[in-house]
Amino acid sequence: MPTVENFIDIFDALSRKDWNDVKAVADNIYESERKKKHYNAATRIKEAADIAINNNLISDTFVMSEHSLSAPPIDLLERFNDINAEKPVLPKWMNNELALYFREWNMFKELKLQDIKPRNTLLLHGLPGCGKTMLAKHIASEMKRELYTVRFDSLISSYLGETGENIRKIFSFLKTNNCILFLDEIDAIAKLRDDKSELGELKRVVISLLQNIDNLPEDRILIAATNHAHMLDPAIWRRFDVVWELVPPKDNVRDNLLETELGESYTSSEYKKEILELTAGMTGADLNRTINESKRRRLIEKTDLIESFLLSTIENARRGDSNQSTNEGRLIQAIKCLKLAYKKKYTYSKLEDITGISHSTIHHKIKSS
Repeated sequence: MPTVENFIDIFDALSRKDWNDVKAVADNIYESERKKKHYNAATRIKEAADIAINNNLISDTFVMSEHSLSAPPIDLLERFNDINAEKPVLPKWMNNELALYFREWNMFKELKLQDIKPRNTLLLHGLPGCGKTMLAKHIASEMKRELYTVRFDSLISSYLGETGENIRKIFSFLKTNNCILFLDEIDAIAKLRDDKSELGELKRVVISLLQNIDNLPEDRILIAATNHAHMLDPAIWRRFDVVWELVPPKDNVRDNLLETELGESYTSSEYKKEILELTAGMTGADLNRTINESKRRRLIEKTDLIESFLLSTIENARRGDSNQSTNEGRLIQAIKCLKLAYKKKYTYSKLEDITGISHSTIHHKIKSS
């Protein structure tokens, strides 16, 4: 018969709703009873454990009441809960993959009955501003799950072993709550283990992270994001079922966004092609910020929307959001568009006042371009 320790272990796992541990304890008891030739008892124990696990996993995992959430380690996690989170600008293929992902989780019961595990680990990588955090929030709102972002300022500790313990705490919270855990800037704890500049403690942190991902229940979701994919340990990549690279939107995506946001003033402009070229290389965040600023500028300065958009683009390029060569090229292209579309209003002297670039330089650059 099972020992007292077996009962304590299984009750402990049940109290934490850790179905992986329940299965592990039940499997140990099953093997122990079989060795004793208690075949009937072994089979009954295994069947009872399977029923208990399946009944809980097949419960509706797509929608879950927030009242079932236990208190998170508030110093390690920050809660996000927005049922209408904005969707980032995505290419068509990623929109299709995202729709497939949502259908996959809507069919959780059917997949489970076929012994198929849904993809529950996602890694998002790409340039800053391409929408990684926005996409994580959108996924959470679509799946009606709360999103908890890891606070790395609290997670990483200078004390030996404490960072690994903090990682265990956040994954323990995820195991017992039907939410989504978001590890933004995962490279902070998942760097290459052959990096000679890192201490042994940080290498142990990577191992701790790998072990916790491996023990993630199949009905829980982990999303990670990084701007520095090249820094990640190869073992980290293998732990993620879905890997999506977010890149600046292509011409057709930007064109559709500009048509939607700027409307007739953009679609009917004879300089539509030049304006589209101006936005090349802009991230979704760059575009959305410029569009929002142009709408605000139009109301305040009483300019038309295209004019406001070009002036906002000039301001952002002067501010230096991108690298220097990109900023300079975008600045000249915006000046060129402004001069073409509003020739009489924007003299070279006025453009000098707006941009801080001498009128002779502006004249030369526009002519040469």
